[in-house]
Amino acid sequence: MIILIGGTPKAGKTQVARMLQQKLSCTVFSMDEILKLFSCVYPSSPFGSGFEISERVSFSRKVLESLVRIHTDLQEIIIVEGDLIMPEDCELYKNINPTIVFHFVVYTEISEETKHIKIQAAKKHYAQDDDSFNHNIVDEGLELGREIVEKCKTHSLNYTIINSDFNRRVDLVVDSLYRLAVEAG
Repeated sequence: MIILIGGTPKAGKTQVARMLQQKLSCTVFSMDEILKLFSCVYPSSPFGSGFEISERVSFSRKVLESLVRIHTDLQEIIIVEGDLIMPEDCELYKNINPTIVFHFVVYTEISEETKHIKIQAAKKHYAQDDDSFNHNIVDEGLELGREIVEKCKTHSLNYTIINSDFNRRVDLVVDSLYRLAVEAG
């Protein structure tokens, strides 16, 4: 079984994946970490400097498609999480593996206090001291969250909006995905 967790930056995807990993004793792949590795080994990859977001999305789509293909025939559970997993690509992955499970974790509006926390988290995650960069990550995440919700509705995909009560909502996502994994055997 393959579980794909997508959504907005700093919405809790990694936390959901790690909590599920503990409950299911399975492997987790972070698209961020895989793509950072590519940028170190292959500086001319789309994760080096100077590439447009569309090139990064296209490149990550190919990496994710390869991961899905490789793990389709295995009898183990794997989790792949990352903010470049997009609802509009899910049909492609579903054609490769019909049992794949998708869940998107997003925020669509946040308080100023939460925005500040997310900006600090972005600063740490992206190793960027540039305040405007980190503000943009959070602001773009809000817009992306709204877009993801609409695309999830269009494609009948599961999503959770985590605008408040972060820990409780993350726990609900983990419990839901855990039940699906257990039922799938």
